[in-house]
Amino acid sequence: MTGAATAKGFPHLRQTFLPQPTSGQPEDLILAKVLGNDPISGKPVLQQIYDQLTQPLTAEESYAGMMPEEVPPRLVEPDTAENLEAYFHAQGWTDGLPIVLPTEERVAAMIAGSNRQPHEYVGKMQTNPVYPPLTYDVERVAVNAVMAGAKPEHFPVILALAASCDTALFSSTNSWTRMMVVNGPIAHELDMNSGLGALGPWSTANAVIGRAWTIMSKNLGYAVPGVTYMGSQGNNFDYNHICIAENEEMLPAGWDPFHVTKGFQKDESIVSIFAGLHMRQTNLDGWQPLGFHKGIAARYVQMAEMSSQPGPVIQLACTLLIDPLVAVNMAREFPTRQEFVAYLHNNACYSRSEFFRSFPSYAEKARQGVEPYKTWLESPSDTRVPVLKYRLDTEYGEPEASFRTPSLNIVVVGGGTNAYTWMTNFGHRESVGIDQFRPETPWAPIKGPDAFPYIPGY
Repeated sequence: MTGAATAKGFPHLRQTFLPQPTSGQPEDLILAKVLGNDPISGKPVLQQIYDQLTQPLTAEESYAGMMPEEVPPRLVEPDTAENLEAYFHAQGWTDGLPIVLPTEERVAAMIAGSNRQPHEYVGKMQTNPVYPPLTYDVERVAVNAVMAGAKPEHFPVILALAASCDTALFSSTNSWTRMMVVNGPIAHELDMNSGLGALGPWSTANAVIGRAWTIMSKNLGYAVPGVTYMGSQGNNFDYNHICIAENEEMLPAGWDPFHVTKGFQKDESIVSIFAGLHMRQTNLDGWQPLGFHKGIAARYVQMAEMSSQPGPVIQLACTLLIDPLVAVNMAREFPTRQEFVAYLHNNACYSRSEFFRSFPSYAEKARQGVEPYKTWLESPSDTRVPVLKYRLDTEYGEPEASFRTPSLNIVVVGGGTNAYTWMTNFGHRESVGIDQFRPETPWAPIKGPDAFPYIPGY
């Protein structure tokens, strides 16, 4: 927090540190922390807060203003390749893996893979909403792309990620990660893997584009563990961010590509960004017609019900990565992807514990004996109650707790060798056009968010 205070113009702001976690902890443990000592200063927490609020500021503490920003030089001094790479690692500019050194020639060649000029403004990025965002131009994005091993033909996709202004290393004490899905002609041109083994290490384009997002999020978004990044355990997905293309060639007849369902044209190249924490593969064979409850799609309803994101804010998000065989099977009952998603929206329900967390006033009704809430409250926590989870048009209105709009999506990926599904708690954040950065596209102002956005469904 010291770094964040400095960046906002209060370098000597008085601070008290209360040990984490506090969310969801028993009352006696929280009271012990509040009535205990600040582990940094060693002073009692409450007395320290009282003193900080009542004692006059010192001359140093009275200073308010921006501290001089340390801007690294555009070029480093010449040295051997081995020494330069060691220097880059020591500065924290890499992901810890070997890099391609970003020489001026390589950076210029990377930029030539787009229709942009080196010092054209692209966007701004921040690791968390507390620390101010950093701005960057095309050249700085290109430096990070070179380091990741990307080629000039990959650069339009990487620029689209940069123009999203979305960091791949978003921080809270939860260990968030990102996923990206590419649609449109460029996926085929770059030989991105959307089929057999798409989520694995079988495609150069998938590997280097995902890695470029990691490295530029560290350098352009100022992701520093203990300063701006606070993910307690981190997330292994952050090495590549599940960088995939959708398997448009194996979509069943009538199913539009994912980006078309978001309002784009089929011949546009688009990268879509998702945020979440985890994923797991179901061991349910998606080719079989029988489900847990009834009907061909019932098992997928259950997946959507299980995919809530934990935390103090209610975040209902689910993106199912279904194999093309599953899509073909679903198309027997749902002629379009949109109808399948609508089915999930209309049939996925809350569990008992989720309902009373979302609508706490109904717990009081249950204690007063009002039905059906009394029966629901007395049921096991995982009991399914007839309240739709991903829709708000119910008699209960919007949830009474902190809440983000639900996000429910389907992406088709895989080689069609087994009808399995990856169940994730990823929500769709935004989709950004790639064609605006292609070298053959006439120059036009960049279309993308201009700040750290709040996206419904995040």
